[in-house]
Amino acid sequence: MAASTRRDIEANIQRVSEYTRAMDLEREPIPGGAKFMAIEGLIATGLSQNIDHAKRLVDRSIETQVGTGELSYGDRNFYTSPCALATSVLEFYDRTGDERYLDAAERQVQYVLDAPRVGNGGISHNKDTPQLWVDSLYLMHPPIAQLGSALGEEELYDEAAEQILAHAEYLQDDATGLFRHIWTETPNDYPEGSFWGRGNGWAAAGILEVLEAIPNHHDRRDELLEIFHDHLETIVELQDECGYWWNVIDDDSTFLETSVTTIYAYVLRRGIDIGVVPGAYETATKRAFDAIGASINDDGVVTGATYVTTHDPNEQLTSEDVFSPSGYAQGWYLKTATYYLENDHLVAE
Repeated sequence: MAASTRRDIEANIQRVSEYTRAMDLEREPIPGGAKFMAIEGLIATGLSQNIDHAKRLVDRSIETQVGTGELSYGDRNFYTSPCALATSVLEFYDRTGDERYLDAAERQVQYVLDAPRVGNGGISHNKDTPQLWVDSLYLMHPPIAQLGSALGEEELYDEAAEQILAHAEYLQDDATGLFRHIWTETPNDYPEGSFWGRGNGWAAAGILEVLEAIPNHHDRRDELLEIFHDHLETIVELQDECGYWWNVIDDDSTFLETSVTTIYAYVLRRGIDIGVVPGAYETATKRAFDAIGASINDDGVVTGATYVTTHDPNEQLTSEDVFSPSGYAQGWYLKTATYYLENDHLVAE
């Protein structure tokens, strides 16, 4: 297995950065996913042009924060989607100490804390009917824990952990550890019950980031680790020999998808480094990271990633409007490639 060269990775990061900065992210229809992830990827690179551009996007998200507290004009369909931007807002609070960033993050997080809940306390993702979505594990739970760190409020650590457990109660499959996409309270069923690839990646990344934010002595930490380990055990088994994962994780009749592969390349590598993922998964990280390098085209587009999913990701999405370029894939590549480069993982001179 050939390691990626430092020169190749740096060139990819430069091309992907340039393309991402040129994207019209203000018009992203899903600010809590695509726009947020593009911002996070730009920040992760540490490049001055990228940081400046990310700051403009974050400042604009605060300027367009609505009266309810929702960032970036809010979302008319979902409670949790804009909440992810609170993570980026807190990044600039850490960098600048400017209280307006902290205030904006507090207002956004408080909005989701006040949102309707299902019977076990899980915050509804959907505004029309009480539902739990796998998306929330990444879009909503980490910002709650991260705000807890910024404010020194342990009850926010508790809330983030409880939300993961509440969502896992209905979304995580007992037999496989995989996560279903959507559960609805009334009627008690799964309007979209497949093991959607990027959704599972979001679950893994969200749990990882909450584990990093909460104290090691937190009384729900072991439960979170059990959910995390059960999930990753199956994920590693389902990786295709080429290094990718499928759009529906357990269905090789669907297409190989870049964004989910990039997420797991990051989650597994970062998890090993901080001691929450078994070192035995090293081979899976190598296969994934080597595979995604070939997805970058000459324009800096991370190819082979879906922009949106239908409510049934088992459908073969083949029309051009659902594929790259996508803020999801651009951001996750920048975050993952920078992490591997900075930590000398799979990097050849």
